[in-house]
Amino acid sequence: MTLCTAPTVSPLQLGDVHVWRVNLDVEARDLRFLLSSDEQVRAASYAFSDDRRRFVVARAALRRILAAYLHLSPREVSFEYGAAGKPTVRGVQFNASHCANLALVAVSTQPVGIDLEGVRPFPDALAVASSLFTKEASALLRATDARDRERVFFELWTQHEARVKATGRGLVGGQASPEEHTWPSVTWTPAEGFVASLVCETRSRLSVGEFDADVPPFGRLPASI
Repeated sequence: MTLCTAPTVSPLQLGDVHVWRVNLDVEARDLRFLLSSDEQVRAASYAFSDDRRRFVVARAALRRILAAYLHLSPREVSFEYGAAGKPTVRGVQFNASHCANLALVAVSTQPVGIDLEGVRPFPDALAVASSLFTKEASALLRATDARDRERVFFELWTQHEARVKATGRGLVGGQASPEEHTWPSVTWTPAEGFVASLVCETRSRLSVGEFDADVPPFGRLPASI
């Protein structure tokens, strides 16, 4: 993949992948009306207020981002769901992930998967790697210095999860085929303490922008990842 910047929201060209970074720690009071009735029910099911608020902000941001590409209002964005539960819309390919106060939304002309995790202690890293990752990835983790192992584990984990999300297989029994293991990927640090990976079907031009969930227009765009 090559990295470039996008000066504004523009029509996707063949091979483009636009990634939007969203801070979820903003007020949700004016965003709830953008959600569907089903999404509002999901929001109400969260036991903790921070989780409810972040869900509302993340879902509203996703709708607003997709609406900009589809030339719709956010409430007009209609999601369909595949057999493994992957959401899709007609007109663009997308995928999203959130963790704590951060969300990432990837939009493309081709199948794409994105995953975001916070780097944290994970005592079962080697055991999980041996059961889920390729032999090469498991060997890499075992050979990693213990001081760096948790970060490398989450780099490998986000690569694995982004790959099965890109293929639409889902995470349960969602091993990629040998061909799908050759799909290009990129891993980066979207914010301190986080790691993210993106996988898409072919080599792509990747742009990363900042979406301000607290105001209606699209926000500023940082240079690159």
